[in-house]
Amino acid sequence: MQERDYYGDPERYEAEYGFYTIDLSWYRDRLLQLGGPALVLGCGTGRVLFSLASAGIPVDGVDGSPGMLDRARSRAVEMGPEIAGRVNLYEADIRTFSLDTRYRVILAPFNLLMHLHADQDVLKCLESTAAHLEDDGRLLCDVTNPRPELLVRHGPPGVPLRDIRYRGVTYLQSEQHEYDQATKISLTTFIYEPRTEDARPFVCRLRLRMYSPEDIDGLLEKAGFEIRQKLGSFTGEQFVEESPAQIIEATTRRGRRS
Repeated sequence: MQERDYYGDPERYEAEYGFYTIDLSWYRDRLLQLGGPALVLGCGTGRVLFSLASAGIPVDGVDGSPGMLDRARSRAVEMGPEIAGRVNLYEADIRTFSLDTRYRVILAPFNLLMHLHADQDVLKCLESTAAHLEDDGRLLCDVTNPRPELLVRHGPPGVPLRDIRYRGVTYLQSEQHEYDQATKISLTTFIYEPRTEDARPFVCRLRLRMYSPEDIDGLLEKAGFEIRQKLGSFTGEQFVEESPAQIIEATTRRGRRS
């Protein structure tokens, strides 16, 4: 079965995640309170970025995938000059990006930090983030809270998830899952099986690092951040051990003193 790059096809990515909007209101409302300008790390095709721009917030985006950025640029044109005028897009490594602007808010949404598998890579990203924040600026980010039920192995044939419509073909998306306790890497294999005979099945693989609360809090502290608030869901509940997510607002220690 053909294997495809998980982030190599913006059209499939948008078909897969177009329904996911649960985080948008929280990020948008927090930005409207804090003000801009904002920077979205790992902006992809602009799901979060354009939600902010549509609310009147000047927002830049950084991503390492040329294809995802090309799709974001096309979306900006489709949305018209008023929204497009609030957006700048940059191709760069989220660990070592260097821009001329300092931001009121930098976002690392949708499990972005989980794509960095080693502590030193997370620290590089956080240190670059701190260098681009205004003195009283904020980092907003979210990562999964690795509950035991998320670490269960699912082997062949996989667990059916949903149907997605992609390039005129309906595919059943299923997943297989493995977790390496030593590396804390979660490997999910997504299988896409066409509902018709005129298309071929394919797979994509996604590797994410699971960060315990102690892991992510410690890395933020080591990079010079202090946590202002930590929620367990985008509906506003405070974080507890059983929470599905870790939603964090942090400031640099220099910001804490300002």
